[in-house]
Amino acid sequence: MEMKRCIRLKSAITFLIFILSSTSLLFAQITVNSNFEGGNGIAAFTDTDENEVHIVSELKGGDTKNISYYVEISGLNPALPLTLEVSAHWSGPTIVYSYDNINWEKTTLTNLNNFTIPLQSSSVYVAHSYPYTYSNMITDVSNISDLSYVTVSDLAISEE
Repeated sequence: MEMKRCIRLKSAITFLIFILSSTSLLFAQITVNSNFEGGNGIAAFTDTDENEVHIVSELKGGDTKNISYYVEISGLNPALPLTLEVSAHWSGPTIVYSYDNINWEKTTLTNLNNFTIPLQSSSVYVAHSYPYTYSNMITDVSNISDLSYVTVSDLAISEE
């Protein structure tokens, strides 16, 4: 009798673990994050079942055209490619994507503002061109500033 209870309890626990893990997959949501240096863009539409995302470039600072976008998209199903639609004032025939925000690949337009990105993980960075942030520039300048043939000076002063 005690053995049957133990088997039932193990079966119930296994079933509960299966239900809980399946529920987390059912309620997974795609998120679009641009809250990092150089980040720009918001999600206009996401479809978790189809791995589809529509991002829109934001006007920031004194921008007059929505050109730039640079976002991290998470909560994707890595078994499917990402179908990405981009709304920006100018969107070229290629965009770049990265899984680690360091190594970047290009992808080309599949049709009118839509790109297909093969996935290797559940998140990917996407940008209109290879991101080059203020921190990148400061690092590059500091790396060459001690060279005898380099003079570092201000070209312009930004709002920030």
